Amino acid sequence: MSKAKTASNGVSNGVFNGVFNGVLAATLTGASGLALAQESYEAPAEHRAIMQMGRPFYVSPMVNYTFADKARNVDDAVGGTLAIGTRLFEFMAIEAQAGYAQHDNQRTDGTADILSYGANLLFFPLKTTLANFYFSLGVQYLDVSDQNVGENTGGFNGTTATRVDYEGVSFEPGLGLMQPFSLFGLPAAARLQAVYRIDGHEDLDQTYGTEFREDVVLSAGLAVSLFAPAAAAPEPAPVAEVPAEVVPVPDSDGDGVPDDMDRCPDTPAGTAVDSSGCPLPAAEPAKACDAPKAGEAMDISGCASGDVIVLHGVTFEFDQARLTPNARVILDGVADALKAAPQIRVEVGGHTDSRGSDSYNLRLSQARAEAVVQYLVGKEIDAARLSSAGYGESKPVSDNATDEGRELNRRVELKVQG
Repeated sequence: MSKAKTASNGVSNGVFNGVFNGVLAATLTGASGLALAQESYEAPAEHRAIMQMGRPFYVSPMVNYTFADKARNVDDAVGGTLAIGTRLFEFMAIEAQAGYAQHDNQRTDGTADILSYGANLLFFPLKTTLANFYFSLGVQYLDVSDQNVGENTGGFNGTTATRVDYEGVSFEPGLGLMQPFSLFGLPAAARLQAVYRIDGHEDLDQTYGTEFREDVVLSAGLAVSLFAPAAAAPEPAPVAEVPAEVVPVPDSDGDGVPDDMDRCPDTPAGTAVDSSGCPLPAAEPAKACDAPKAGEAMDISGCASGDVIVLHGVTFEFDQARLTPNARVILDGVADALKAAPQIRVEVGGHTDSRGSDSYNLRLSQARAEAVVQYLVGKEIDAARLSSAGYGESKPVSDNATDEGRELNRRVELKVQG
């Protein structure tokens, strides 16, 4: 029995180049077609694994069972893979993968080891009840050691066993399912997958007359999102202030100014006075604290602590914390108003409608509030005057059962804090 060590350049370049070009063309065509098709789809984000995973990365350990091509002359085997991925688009994810399986040789003692590492593209083409099914296209680099091949020399069953080590590229189309759930508060998904693997080498044709091997790999495992944004910490409870003890002093007219400092004694009851006890001049009407009408400049100089202004028109891209161009125009006016009233501090509050899970909406609203704060800081507003809070779906102002109500609930507010 002999052992042959060969290099990966023995692969049939013409055939594999044709397969690679076909896979590449199918990937690009499918990706562009799916991107255009998204405009007509509609489904709740919390029901879709692709929307819950990859924020920003996910890790996916899996156990697999390989149904080996009989031409390999090895038994089927249990192995494992580990993938790390991220979401590229609303319908696509990419992941790096490494795998290992050890097969028992059928014609000799010992084992054949298959080590793989490469990349996969995962496509989630639907946004219906089948939204969590995907198909995948993978390219893996294989390192195969001690695989048996046969030579027609009249030995056992007309063959004699030869061990071959080789390296090469495999192409791996597949189908799978990710079913989302929560794992210790992190977005996660149960994962099932079936992959058809084809690879080859010129030294593998000694038994069956073909240099290609075709395996089926079934996998089961988890996908867990890493570094998901944490929920915003609750505001601390206000501390009650204990008023200092006041020693009564004579105030004959009851205007709040002691008699020894009152320059206008006997002021009529209820009259507003200054620090010397004299009546104040008639006050100008207080300015309102409202959002500006179309075409008007924003003015917050009349706002008091606790007042809330809804920033109508401050919107974001779908499922993102990225401001729309119209939102930036409105926030430019907010920045001008804050510059004109430097004594005022505000809290930027983000709110969502009820679609999606509570935790997901809370994280999204916090991220959007922070995006507004960062934009205002970029417009030369002191960061010490700004704070952010995400309230998710907890404070609706309208009915979430209608499109109009949900649109009103998706909002950004300014709360004056002094």
